[in-house]
Amino acid sequence: MTKHGSFLSRFQNLDAYAKTLDDFRVRTYYGAALLSFDVIDSAGEAYSDDLTHDIYKTRLDVNGNHIEKEKAKELGDSTKGIEKFAPKQLSNDTTADGNSTEKECGSCYGGEEPPSGCCNTCEEVREAYMKKGWSFGTADKIDQCVKEGWVDKIKKQSKEGCNVHGTFSVNKVAGNFHFAPGKSFQQNHVHIHDLQAFLEDFSKHDFSHTIHHLSYGPIVDGVINPLDGVVRLVEEGNYQYQYFHKVVATQFHYLNKTSVYTNQYSVTQFERNLSDQDEMKSHSSGLPGVWFYYQISPMLIINREQQKSFTHFLTGVCAIVGGIFTVAGILDGFIYNAEKTLKKKMELGKHLGRTVQLVMGPAGSGKSTYCATMMTHCQTVGRSIHLMNLDPAAERFEYKPSIDIRDLITLEDVMEELHFGPNGGLIYCL
Repeated sequence: MTKHGSFLSRFQNLDAYAKTLDDFRVRTYYGAALLSFDVIDSAGEAYSDDLTHDIYKTRLDVNGNHIEKEKAKELGDSTKGIEKFAPKQLSNDTTADGNSTEKECGSCYGGEEPPSGCCNTCEEVREAYMKKGWSFGTADKIDQCVKEGWVDKIKKQSKEGCNVHGTFSVNKVAGNFHFAPGKSFQQNHVHIHDLQAFLEDFSKHDFSHTIHHLSYGPIVDGVINPLDGVVRLVEEGNYQYQYFHKVVATQFHYLNKTSVYTNQYSVTQFERNLSDQDEMKSHSSGLPGVWFYYQISPMLIINREQQKSFTHFLTGVCAIVGGIFTVAGILDGFIYNAEKTLKKKMELGKHLGRTVQLVMGPAGSGKSTYCATMMTHCQTVGRSIHLMNLDPAAERFEYKPSIDIRDLITLEDVMEELHFGPNGGLIYCL
């Protein structure tokens, strides 16, 4: 989470998140010391007493490569008790470099003393300060921290990041887990992070992150985890990411009689710059980091693998065959109508190519429409048009004023010459 841009400008709006329970804290002594991981149950369950987990953290350089040869440092095991999650502490007769010393009782520098009454390590002094509600920012003035080289170790890690992986179990109630700067502690039922070391570190950290994998329960083929592969890059250190999850229990029952019980989840994302001036004016507050809020849905999804019966198979085949025949009928009707229309147009084209057309038929049979089409064609090709309506109320139309001997043909002459009844017509083009 190294940053190269401007450092945090203002932190007046930082506060803690109120809660009604103790929280589980993954503490670290070496490696990514400015980052803490907390699991909080909003229902009031104290995870610090019975949380089962297996979480590891690995130091990374600015390029994302592992710094140490070992893959990770185990931050806890599956044994109950918050003391199992605490970092490995030096014994009373051993210093940081392994040299033997006489047993002594170190001062807690005004902090709340442990049951032994002694603070023999820098971590014990930090714990005493946390229990007292004090901020721990004077490591260079505490003898235990000076002997252990605490300040030098922190400065050495100023441009490092970290990789966190593992599993932990919680009760089926709403809650959250988050990665935030500074050591966390509880004071007056309020969840607080000590940000003094984070604010005084001029290495300019940020909360850019990559979520390689995040799931609730065993991994199942075909189940999509929406946050897998998510990458977020930011240069601002005072930045907060929030992911809201809706978790739904899911069961998979297979044909081989095996079952898998897992969970699926949906996610809504929200992010904000806590240093934004508009945010400051609205008196909003928050803690920089990456937060995951989860809610447990009362629903249950059951996926059952079953074989289809022969009747079901036969019904499906019949449905497919019926669909094929239906589509074939539609295509056949379309092709038939298209072919019929095309033939009509071709016949019409043949008629239009002739010089003289005889149109016969009773009234209302479409003679007028056909004649109009013929006249349009003759006009298009620039030929003279002569139309003689041979109905009983005979009329003669000339669409081009040309005098032709044929214009003098009488109705009786035409009828006698062509030998057809009164319900007919004659069109000819010159």
